Amino acid sequence: PVSIALRVAIDMLSGLNAAHDLHDDQNLPVNLVHRDVSPQNVLVGQDGIARITDFGVARAASRLTATRVGQLKGKIAYMAPEQAAGTEELDRRADVFSSGIVIWEALAQKRLFKAENEAATLSRVITEPVPLLFQITPQVSKEVSGVVMRALERDRDKRFPTCAAFADALEAAGALKDKVATPRELAAYVNEVMGQEISQQRDNVRAWLAHSEPTGSAVPELPAGVVPS
Repeated sequence: PVSIALRVAIDMLSGLNAAHDLHDDQNLPVNLVHRDVSPQNVLVGQDGIARITDFGVARAASRLTATRVGQLKGKIAYMAPEQAAGTEELDRRADVFSSGIVIWEALAQKRLFKAENEAATLSRVITEPVPLLFQITPQVSKEVSGVVMRALERDRDKRFPTCAAFADALEAAGALKDKVATPRELAAYVNEVMGQEISQQRDNVRAWLAHSEPTGSAVPELPAGVVPS
């Protein structure tokens, strides 16, 4: 549902903005760029909160490392055009574009740039026009569509300057017509869609733990004053 997708999107953007605003021990900005924003790296919890994870290819300006010529880090279908073109001077606006792809796909329920091979995908990322979201999926309002399309501007100066600005615009646009789900509604949706599977996984883990525990093992004596957790 659109309202659920918007809730996930806003949480994801809030997490990215927190990472972008990180400061080091000297209170200097780290200038972190995730560089791998994709659906696989967005975790939706049973608590109704979505989180951005896997900063494995993230890079901070304070600890730049050499990258081999022609090497691309991240998933090509979710790259900003400047990243796909090999630009070294990436900033948080690259993550704004990648987030725009994730949100466009979540609302349209189809891939945006993914092609049959990496070369074709790369070409699409750099040159192919982005279809207007409300024309692809009429249940999305023109207001929300306009916000997402701004994030997908190939000229990064025309995008939202921060993920916080993107999140604020998305929430304001969603509130007009589409509605933004609350964390409680997102939690209920997760339980509706995945609840039975999650319960089964928990039962499997408990059974495995019970089976793997050694039998007859003596319980170690705790020091005085220590309470077992």
